[in-house]
Formats: sequence, C-alpha cells, structure tokens
Amino acid sequence: MLEAQVAVVRSTTLLVLDEADVLLSLGFAPQLSSILGQLRPDRQTLLFSATLPPALEEAAAGWATFASQTQGASPRPPSP
Repeated sequence: MLEAQVAVVRSTTLLVLDEADVLLSLGFAPQLSSILGQLRPDRQTLLFSATLPPALEEAAAGWATFASQTQGASPRPPSP
C-alpha cells in the first residue's frame, strides 16, 4: 500500500508500536523500517512491549531520537 502510494503517511506525527517484541519475532523488521523511513523525522514514537530483548532494544534505538524507558511495577504475589 505504501509502495503503491495508496496510503500516504508522510504527515503522520504519532506512531504507536504495540507488542513490538512480537512484531520483530514474527519478522516484520523490514516492513517497520520501510514505514518508519516514510514518516516525518520529528514524529513521536511510542513503543510498548512486555519484554525488551536485545534485538528490540537495538531496533528501538534506531527508531527513536530521544528515547526513555519506563518499566511497570512487578506484579505482587497473591495474598495468602
């Protein structure tokens, strides 16, 4: 769709990648790179993942300019 210019994403200002670790493990890195190459360089990118494997950490470093990492709290054990 992007190559055929059916979807024009150049004016996109916000990109949300949910379950980014799964996207990479399924082999979508080339498609994501292609999409990211067509977006505005000043966009905001939000990346969500339950895990942060090294491949995702490396890819995310290339996708974001000013990256920050936020980690959720560990789940509490069940009450006795």
